[in-house]
Amino acid sequence: MRLPQKKLQRQSKTKYTMIQTVYKKIFSALVLSMLLGFASVPMPAQGQPEIDLVNTPTQVNMFAGFNVGNVANDPRILIRRYINVVMGFLGMLAVIVILFAGFRWMTAAGNKEHVEAAQKLLINGVIGLIIIFSAWTLAWFVVNILKIEVRKNG
Repeated sequence: MRLPQKKLQRQSKTKYTMIQTVYKKIFSALVLSMLLGFASVPMPAQGQPEIDLVNTPTQVNMFAGFNVGNVANDPRILIRRYINVVMGFLGMLAVIVILFAGFRWMTAAGNKEHVEAAQKLLINGVIGLIIIFSAWTLAWFVVNILKIEVRKNG
């Protein structure tokens, strides 16, 4: 009779230690999330007052038939907005592909073929993200060079 009681005591101690480690992990995750949560609370900026760019009188330059000084008609600003929207959408798509690849890898359950397919998808997603970021940087550079050139010539 003593052997089963010792075995039962040993099992209850291991269950107790397992529960204790789970509680420690949950507590540390809560503390970490609270610390990070307080660090990311939005703070009001103490900057310049808001400026109405559409109705503010600006220097008007003519550039290919557009009023370059007017924000609503400036082709550079319209192009920049369009590029930001398209690149933002493509960036979100690349991040979704990376997350999906991670999910496939986690649910592969040790199947080598599924793991290799998930790794290929993850690598392709990261390469796509790098290409998207490089294209956005190049487009931003070109638009800013156009801005400088128009100011020099105008």
